[in-house]
Amino acid sequence: MCSQLILTRLPLKSGSMTENNNYWRTGWLLCGGLLLLTLLTNSLNYPVASLRFICPVNGVAAAFLLVLGYRFWPFLLPALLLVPMLNGQASLLFVAGKSVISLGVIFLAAHLFSPLVSRRRLRLAGALRLLFLSGLVLAVLTVSLSSLLHFLTPGSQHAPFSGYKLFSAWMAEVLGYLFALPLVLLLRKGWRAVWRERGIELCIALLVSVVGVWLLYRTQKVDAGGWHFLFFPVMIWVALRLGQGGVALISLVLAVLLGPIFAQVPGAEALPPQLLVLNLAVTGLLLAALSEEETSTTREISSERHTLNAILNALPTHIFLENIEGNLVYVNRAFARLAGRSADELTHSSSVPVREKLGLPAIPPGTTGEDFECTVNVGSDSRTLVCNNLALYDTQGKHYGDCFIATDITDRLVSEQQLRLAAQVFESASEGIVMTDARGKINAVNPAFSRITGFAAEEAMGKTCNTFRYIEKGTSMKREIHSSLARDGMWQGELPGRRKNGEVYPAWGSLCAVRDEDGRLTHYVAVFSDFTARKEVEDRLQFLAKRDPLTLLHNRTALQEKLDKALVSAEQRHERLALFFIDLDRFKVINDSLGHAFGDELLQVIALRLRFCLKEHDFIARFGGDEFTVIIEDAVNDEAVTMIAERIISEIARPCIVRGQELFVTCSIGISRYPNDAMDATALMRMADMAMYRAKEQGKNTFRFHANDISDQVSARNQLEGHLRSALARNQFVLYFQPLYDLAGEDYYGVEALVRWHHPELGMVPPASFIPLAEESGLIEALGTWVIHEACRQIREWLDVGIDPRQVSVNLSPRQFKRGKLVDTIQRALDNAGLPPERLTLEITESIIMQNPDEAREILSELRDMGVRVAIDDFGSGYSSLAYLKLFPLDTLKIDRAFISPLPDDSDSAAIVEAIVAMSRKLKLTVVAEGVETAEQSTFLRGIGCDIAQGYLYSRPLSAEMLPSALQTLDFPT
Repeated sequence: MCSQLILTRLPLKSGSMTENNNYWRTGWLLCGGLLLLTLLTNSLNYPVASLRFICPVNGVAAAFLLVLGYRFWPFLLPALLLVPMLNGQASLLFVAGKSVISLGVIFLAAHLFSPLVSRRRLRLAGALRLLFLSGLVLAVLTVSLSSLLHFLTPGSQHAPFSGYKLFSAWMAEVLGYLFALPLVLLLRKGWRAVWRERGIELCIALLVSVVGVWLLYRTQKVDAGGWHFLFFPVMIWVALRLGQGGVALISLVLAVLLGPIFAQVPGAEALPPQLLVLNLAVTGLLLAALSEEETSTTREISSERHTLNAILNALPTHIFLENIEGNLVYVNRAFARLAGRSADELTHSSSVPVREKLGLPAIPPGTTGEDFECTVNVGSDSRTLVCNNLALYDTQGKHYGDCFIATDITDRLVSEQQLRLAAQVFESASEGIVMTDARGKINAVNPAFSRITGFAAEEAMGKTCNTFRYIEKGTSMKREIHSSLARDGMWQGELPGRRKNGEVYPAWGSLCAVRDEDGRLTHYVAVFSDFTARKEVEDRLQFLAKRDPLTLLHNRTALQEKLDKALVSAEQRHERLALFFIDLDRFKVINDSLGHAFGDELLQVIALRLRFCLKEHDFIARFGGDEFTVIIEDAVNDEAVTMIAERIISEIARPCIVRGQELFVTCSIGISRYPNDAMDATALMRMADMAMYRAKEQGKNTFRFHANDISDQVSARNQLEGHLRSALARNQFVLYFQPLYDLAGEDYYGVEALVRWHHPELGMVPPASFIPLAEESGLIEALGTWVIHEACRQIREWLDVGIDPRQVSVNLSPRQFKRGKLVDTIQRALDNAGLPPERLTLEITESIIMQNPDEAREILSELRDMGVRVAIDDFGSGYSSLAYLKLFPLDTLKIDRAFISPLPDDSDSAAIVEAIVAMSRKLKLTVVAEGVETAEQSTFLRGIGCDIAQGYLYSRPLSAEMLPSALQTLDFPT
């Protein structure tokens, strides 16, 4: 503990109490130790001139000054003053001079030994320096100055000088230095560390030394017969195993043991044992230094080899060494991984199998060439290497092996390819790309940047990026961009850009902040595109979202928004508002007969006329199809609204020229008013719609205000539609049959099936009431299918009981004909009833087949192939072309009752009927005249050659129960 306390230097603050306490405690311990050492060495005196065997005070003091610092020199003085006094010197001047000489030599030794104390062990150079300095400099200087002081100091006790005494004093001083420095270095390591490393061996060495001294000098004779040289093997072993510290300790023990022994021998010469200890110390010191030199060299070589091996193993480069026989002598870790084996497995094996497995080329030994590329196989993967072979030569120039070096460049090639691809993307991107440094200076731009902004790359490089600097400083967008870049590292959105010519354009861009691994901002990257075209599309879409694309009027969505706002404004200002619901008359006929292209152009003309006859602030919308709506916000009274309605009707009724063809169209207008008729937008629209239907019912080409009776009619109509939807499921429909009369054979020809609705509460509902309603609501398809199946079933039932109605005619609605499932429906009905197809005749209007002549001809051909007969109903009332009749597979023409009723007195009707009959004979079609009610009509028709007649003259429609008996008693007029 004392040694550790003395040899520990703590970094304390200057002037602190703790530092002062530590300084004095350490100093007095040093002083006490030196005094004790002085007394101990003084006890080893020889009887010859009071010579000391060893003088270690100066060496120990110098060593401790080196370790503790020169500021502890005052604590050396007590021991230095004690040494001459113990030698019997009574002169104070001599004692002071001797102390000054010793202190000066101590400072000189400390200065000379300072390079040695910095190490824990003395290598050979250090040991030689120690021997040289202690033997030829310090010891000689001490003995010389001390002898000179004896002569010069009055009153000093002069002993006779001889070479023996000087040599003995010189050896005592040398031994002191040789023991002191290694022991102090040993103490710096710490007793515990020394004991833990070499404690047992040190005890054995001490025991052998003690026993050896006792055996050799047990007779207390000076001459031991030369056996004292047997201490050299012990010292050699101590030097090699325990080092300089062990040598110094054993030498000190031998000195301590030998000194008292020879001091008790009268007349003994101290030189032989003193010289023995010196020789042992010098021998041990040099051997220990040599051993330490070799150990250090071996350690350094091992460390360098380990460092080199670690460096080679840490390198990604693949390296192996092979001797001249082609065997691997070293393989680094990277190459071992490449070969798929451990380095130990590869070492001392032949390099040929490894080269063949990897696909490495065979290189002649001793070849040193340029780099070359090769591809090696690593499992299922292939890697590209840059290889080189280096021939190795020793110092005599003899070739002893080769070094193979390979660098895997696969990832680099991939990175280069990715960089080339990124560069290609950068160059060919349609968006402009700008890269700037952290200060906004442009580093790179792509061609799209120049194409969009007009700035060439040379003009932009090194300049501040002004592409998006059109944003005003301090605006919310500016703050948003900076905030987003600081928070998320990126921003995306629409912002204004400026071209080289000063033009401002909308741009859609993203800004990204690029940071390095330490989070420092290094670059900004901006990717942007010219948003002009897309902006125009968005504006167009926004326009179309509230506009009708055909007429460019407002659409239904805009109408709803406008009407809601107008009602709120009217309520706040206590004003009146009028809503016009306009529907074109006969537009469907024009659209179906001339085509949708004509219809679209006609709607555009109507839209222009509405704008012309209304004020600029009046709101006009296309509600859908051929329906338009107008909002009049300043409707002061009904007279003003009436004038606007009459102006609209008059303007629309003017002839329209579409594609060189003159067309005529009128309109029906329904008008509802706020607050008279309704208080909300939905009700106001409904009221105007009902008023429009009233205008159509009252002759069209007119207008009507909403009235309460209209609501009642609509309510009744809605109620009837509700009953109609459940009528089919409740089996409320029945078929009535009206006979057809063969004018030539004066016999019945067949029957026509007519649907009737027998409601339990409303009674028998007329067909004119529910057939149009069924058409509008879409129920006509299900009803028509039921009629076909029921008619076929009824005919089959009559045939089964012996009643032959010959054939049945069934009317088809336009919806049934357009759906495309008519043929399947007919076939299924015939199959279910087991009825021959020639018993069934399907009646269609000429407007149905003229809507799509090609499709109609295909369907009629399929029906003809099935054997079903086809009749044109209400012929002459439509707008068909007679040229098309020869193209359709028809069987029968039914003349519309409008031409039959005036017969025979109306000459025009008679001429038309005669022409139809004549044309039908030429086309080999059967002619049916419907609506025959008088005998004169029947006679006229028979006279002109009409085939079949139908009407109340012969029979009214009869139920299925009444028809069989009516056919048997049917009375045909003559």
